[in-house]
Amino acid sequence: MIELHAVRFAVFDFDGVFTDNRVWTNEHGEESVACWRGDALGLRRLEDVGVDHFVLSMEVNAAVGARARKIRAACIGRRRQATGSP
Repeated sequence: MIELHAVRFAVFDFDGVFTDNRVWTNEHGEESVACWRGDALGLRRLEDVGVDHFVLSMEVNAAVGARARKIRAACIGRRRQATGSP
């Protein structure tokens, strides 16, 4: 088993890690997800022991970036193309 002090960098997928992997879609096709507020505490703990981290997502969804900003996590995600299609 890897000891936490040996870890220097962590990459997290957004869906299923910072969410419970469920999505709600409204009549306009807009999606919503549920996130746990305690995730930020876990990230602060990683920082406390010197582990850098970022969130990676293939979703074209503004909620991913907004949540990453809220929990103070760098985020790399797929960008929407100029045509607006994913």
